[in-house]
Amino acid sequence: MVEVLGFCYPACPSLFLGRRACGPLNIVWDTNVLIDYQDFGLSLWEGEPLPLKDLGYREEVEALGQLIQVWSTRDVSFHIMPRTVDDAKRKLTARRRQTREHMIDRLVSALLLEGQRSDCDPSEWYLPVEAAGCGELDGQLDLFSGEAVEGRENVLRRLPKGADRDLIGQALDSDMHVFLTRDADILKVGPSLTKLGLVATSPARLMGTLAAYGVTPFAGGLAEHSNCPFRSGVLLNDLQRMSYLIEALYPPDALDD
Repeated sequence: MVEVLGFCYPACPSLFLGRRACGPLNIVWDTNVLIDYQDFGLSLWEGEPLPLKDLGYREEVEALGQLIQVWSTRDVSFHIMPRTVDDAKRKLTARRRQTREHMIDRLVSALLLEGQRSDCDPSEWYLPVEAAGCGELDGQLDLFSGEAVEGRENVLRRLPKGADRDLIGQALDSDMHVFLTRDADILKVGPSLTKLGLVATSPARLMGTLAAYGVTPFAGGLAEHSNCPFRSGVLLNDLQRMSYLIEALYPPDALDD
C-alpha cells in the first residue's frame, strides 16, 4: 500500500486519456482560476457565502473550493506555469503585483513545485510497473510524432496570441493532465486538446467528472483491478499543505504581525 492515495489512470479514461499507470492528477491553473482563489479563497476556507450574483460563476468558484478539498486528501498536484505571473487582464498597481507574486510564492511552497516533481522528468511522477500493478507503464503519451506535432500547432493557432497560447503550450510540454480554466476561448478548443493528451475544463465540469468516478472530498474513487495500490486507503488532510495555501491569501505584512 502506498502512502498517498493517488489515481489509477485506466479507471478514469476521460481524465487520463489513454495513459496506463498510477500516480498523481496534474492540474494547471489558468490565471482566472488563480485570481478566483485570491479573491474568494478566504470565503471558501471559512465556509462563508460567496458575494456573487451570477449563479454560474458562483458554481465555478464553489467547485474550485471542492477541488481544493480533494487536493488536501489525494495525490493531486496544482501547477502554476511561469507565464501566469505576468498574465494580467487588467493593469496592476505595484501593490497588487506584489500581493499576487507573494501569493504565487506561497502557492509554489504549498503545491510542492519547489520539491522533487518540479525538478525531475515528468515520467518520474508515475509509479513503477511493479509498484502500480497496472500493466505496462505508459504514463506519458507519445506526442512527438509528426502528426501530433502538426496537430498541436494547429490547435495553438486557434488560440489568441499571448498568454492563452503560451500557457497551453507550457501545459502540453509538461505532460499535464488537466488545464483548469473558465476562459471560453480555451474551452472552445477543448475537444482538440484532448487528442493531444490535455483536458481543458472548468472547475465545475472537473468536479462533475471526478464525482462520476467516485472521487469526492470524502471518498476515494474507483480502482480498476484488485491489486491497484489505491483500491483502499484512508483519506487524511495534509495540514501543512493546507496552511501554506491559506497563508497565500494574506498580504506579506499581515503575516509579520
